[in-house]
Amino acid sequence: PFLDWWDERTARRCIPKPGTGVFNEQAWLNLVPGLFDHHVVRDPGVNATGFAMHYRDVLWENGSPTLPDGPLRHFHFLCGFDPHRPELLTTDPTIARHWPALEERPGLARLARDYAERLLAAGYDEARAGAAPFERLPDGLASTPLMRSLYRDAVIEAEASGDPEPPNPWDSGMAPFLAWLNRPAGTGPSAPSRYLLALWSERPDLMAAFPDVPGADAGAFLGWAATKPGADHDHIPAALAPAPPDSGAAPASGPAASRALAAERDRVAGDFDRLRGSRSWRLTAPARFVAGRLRAARARRRLPPA
Repeated sequence: PFLDWWDERTARRCIPKPGTGVFNEQAWLNLVPGLFDHHVVRDPGVNATGFAMHYRDVLWENGSPTLPDGPLRHFHFLCGFDPHRPELLTTDPTIARHWPALEERPGLARLARDYAERLLAAGYDEARAGAAPFERLPDGLASTPLMRSLYRDAVIEAEASGDPEPPNPWDSGMAPFLAWLNRPAGTGPSAPSRYLLALWSERPDLMAAFPDVPGADAGAFLGWAATKPGADHDHIPAALAPAPPDSGAAPASGPAASRALAAERDRVAGDFDRLRGSRSWRLTAPARFVAGRLRAARARRRLPPA
């Protein structure tokens, strides 16, 4: 029963969102003591990590690792262990300052070297050379975290309501999937797409710069987004970026007008990027975040169904 319960929840909600109480598959276990008969394993040799090595070192007896207070049953190499740098228990600097250095733990250093050799011999480099599953869509387009979040939420809603699920790009092809992401979230020529509205609702800086989206600020928001296709830090693939403002204007506007429009877009985008890097922007971040979450909640209520 426990495994069925855990499987059901991690099938769709194995995601890292600590602010919602969900952290991959792990945070669900916080509920286990109140729901299931259980036994807590308190063996210090189970799931040992760098956090548990401040007061001890790994000992070696007849070629096997152990601990001063009992058998070492399972050591958990985590937080960026790199088999090409086994002298470091972690390559994450934020974690490394909380863990003892391996030069102070020769027994643990030996364990790290042994594990690194086994990883490399088992094909670690070959496995890492390939792309992660679903990192790219069938046509080669990178799948952004926002795409995956939108798709997952829509699948969960469809399973709960019995409505059709959103297009699966591996089953139905890329065109229906991109059309679903680009579907206008509202009416009128300045209605942002489903994807862009979701981007706006997750970005406190965008919600502060363009407070009324969809609404009076939607046109300005789309003008900003039109300058960002392919910008990795803004997660707007070219296939999901809006057309530049006035892109359908008559050819009589001429190349000079097009250059002037492009220069104005670049200026506005540059001003906004500089604002995001300012001290005043950082100081007002908490208030903008709270206000943005409220606006995002209102925007989601205005989003039409799939």
